[in-house]
Amino acid sequence: MMPSGNDGSTTMRRATDLALVVLFLVGITVPLIGLVGGIDPNQIAGENRRLAAPPRLGPGGVRELRRQTDEWFDDHFGFRSTLVATYGRIQFGLFGGGSTRDVVVGRDGWLFYAREHTIEGHCGLLPPFTAAELTGWQQKIEQRRDWLAARAIPYVLVIAPDKVTIYPEMLPPAWQSTFGPTRTDQVLAWMAAHSTVEIIDLRPVLREAKARDRVYHRTDSHWNDIGAFAGYRRIAAWLHPKFPPLRPLTPTDVRREETVGVAGDLAGLLAIVAYLREERIALVATTPSSCVPVALTPLMAAHERWYVEAYECPEAGVGRAVVIRDSFFDALQPYFTGHFRRVVYVRHMFASALIAAENPDVVVEEAIERVFTRTTDLLESDLPGG
Repeated sequence: MMPSGNDGSTTMRRATDLALVVLFLVGITVPLIGLVGGIDPNQIAGENRRLAAPPRLGPGGVRELRRQTDEWFDDHFGFRSTLVATYGRIQFGLFGGGSTRDVVVGRDGWLFYAREHTIEGHCGLLPPFTAAELTGWQQKIEQRRDWLAARAIPYVLVIAPDKVTIYPEMLPPAWQSTFGPTRTDQVLAWMAAHSTVEIIDLRPVLREAKARDRVYHRTDSHWNDIGAFAGYRRIAAWLHPKFPPLRPLTPTDVRREETVGVAGDLAGLLAIVAYLREERIALVATTPSSCVPVALTPLMAAHERWYVEAYECPEAGVGRAVVIRDSFFDALQPYFTGHFRRVVYVRHMFASALIAAENPDVVVEEAIERVFTRTTDLLESDLPGG
């Protein structure tokens, strides 16, 4: 006797349910088997962070141990690299989207950093700063300027533009419209009206350079060497009147090189850095640098959070500089360093103890403009109340 239609449907439904159960069991057991067997526990290509350390019972007790265990497993389960990278490739290649909210996929393969409300900040969608908050920004910045002025050290604050500020037209259509002034506009306008701190806003410089060439990487959050060189030229123009022996580099002092290389940090956040390539534009100095890295002082070595680098340039015509910076200064650093006999770079910290020990001729502080999506401070400071 032939099975009825209902019997066929029931059989098919049971087979489907069984297949789903098997897939579920495979999905939860294979990573565990891989973890026990040490199969593909590697860090994902382009993942610029330290993986979680093994859990340890400490003062936080069982609750803290459980949190550490969860973080460690998330970072070390078997086949993690393959699974995450495959998911990222499917999301980007098939659906034209990203595998994380931290990155916005724009037109023609352009990627944009989306943490810290960077996109909303560009579109003027964040609540504007109040007068009290703007006064707070002013006091924080002036505190640094005044501390240095008491030691006869010039200070300048440099604002590097977010990629979305320079290339908003490459955003998806949903983000194309802006709705008001940004917090960066607010802070800089307030400072111009209420303060005498010298601030270099690099947004106009980068927009001007963009008219001639591409100034940011497509798959990275940072500017390329063209953009960094434009920013350097503006900073050097500020320095030259104060230090006449300082000769700013010109376009004839560098040569352009184009290569095809690996994708940038935003592709890393999407776990697709191994599958994307990008045309890289580099500017290489035509004259080799005489600068050499030097050993850290005991004070520098004692503060790992400062991420200090120190260089000496015997042929430079100007004395000493301290630069407080973030990762945007990486591409600018080769042009800047050669102007000073000694340069100390500090990441993310206005380290007054280090500055006092170095007694520099100038302090340059660079910060990416998305710091103004916050309501607190620029880079950290160890000044009282900083």
